[in-house]
Amino acid sequence: MRANTTLHRVAPLTGQTQRTVIVFTYASLSDMTDTSISHETMEAIYSPEISAA
Repeated sequence: MRANTTLHRVAPLTGQTQRTVIVFTYASLSDMTDTSISHETMEAIYSPEISAA
């Protein structure tokens, strides 16, 4: 599934509740070298793991 071409729906929260979001990021080599695609959010999410490596 490609995030830049695939739509999805999110239902609004009702009442006093919490939504947990699990983020999976996938990128091909061409995605990583494409200058029109930004990876800042992926780097921010995984920066602790990247720094520890």
